[in-house]
Amino acid sequence: RVVPRKPYMKLTRMGENFTVKIDEYGKVLKVKCRKYVQGFSQRHKVNFDQVSSPVAPTAAFRTVMAIAARKGWHLRSLDFIQAYLNPIMDHVMYHGLPPGTYLAWPRSSKSGEEKERTPVIRHDSKRVGEGREYGADDPDRLSKDEASKWCLELQRGLYGTRQGGLLWWATAKKLLLKLGF
Repeated sequence: RVVPRKPYMKLTRMGENFTVKIDEYGKVLKVKCRKYVQGFSQRHKVNFDQVSSPVAPTAAFRTVMAIAARKGWHLRSLDFIQAYLNPIMDHVMYHGLPPGTYLAWPRSSKSGEEKERTPVIRHDSKRVGEGREYGADDPDRLSKDEASKWCLELQRGLYGTRQGGLLWWATAKKLLLKLGF
């Protein structure tokens, strides 16, 4: 969420990773962008406390596989898509705007209605790679001076956070205990 920036707020850095899917003729089918936190910009005891999450030892995994093979059981596995995006953050983290986005005042539903006090994030995909400013044609776009007074507060996990694995493990554990496992 967008929050007013205070002098004590240290912004962590963000990055992005693009994946381009093409068909057999070289035509671009889909372009995906994954935003992530550059974990090296986090500070210990400020943005995180613990980073290691419990993992099953290899010997335990092999034992379960051996028992299943001996008893003729069929095993299945689960893959959680976007697992690191599910848990709620345990520490407050602030970020600047990711590339390709800009801040603008929300558009009012009624003409003449006063604008809210918190700007919204908008994405300008038309300007990518053109070397022009994002949202240059948007009349509600905040100036650079106005935009520098705002930042983003991370509310849920994001790829690259140092505590991401631990937060996901805690969320999964809580769910499994609630289901009776």
